[in-house]
Amino acid sequence: MFKNILVATDGSNHAKRAVKVAAELAKVHGARLTILNAQPLTVTLQDLGSISQARKLPGKVKAEVKRLEETLLLSPEADMPSLSYVPAPRSVLDIVGKRIVEDAAKIAKQKRVKRLTAAVEIGDPVEKILARAKKSKCDLIVLGSRGLGLVKELVLGSVSHAVIQRSKCPTLTVK
Repeated sequence: MFKNILVATDGSNHAKRAVKVAAELAKVHGARLTILNAQPLTVTLQDLGSISQARKLPGKVKAEVKRLEETLLLSPEADMPSLSYVPAPRSVLDIVGKRIVEDAAKIAKQKRVKRLTAAVEIGDPVEKILARAKKSKCDLIVLGSRGLGLVKELVLGSVSHAVIQRSKCPTLTVK
């Protein structure tokens, strides 16, 4: 039934469960599984906290994350730092994204997925997920129902909700 499955992951627990479900579906259907991590161009203090806690980062990258956290705390919007955005350095995005897709690929390989592709893209997660699904001719998108950016989700609307609304193919959310 499914030939090309896209699973979008941000490394959160919901996303890890989505990777497991997508891998099972890919195995059962003999489908290609594409793992995508879409890193946003800007981050909040909460996002930085999630990044530093969720990933084992090299010392240089940890220092960059710490510098960004301090920048946010000293910004004019410091009274609401969790809602203040700063541009995220490409070095941080690349390393975090790479680690997230490596972790997801390990899960897929443990589930014995035979055809696997992994990618990290930088930009608006909704746009990147939809573009990758179209480019890869996916017939199913699998996402976690809630990711690492809880504050952003409450203020701007969730990535999973936006993908469901705009996707041209079936979309499965995993809780």
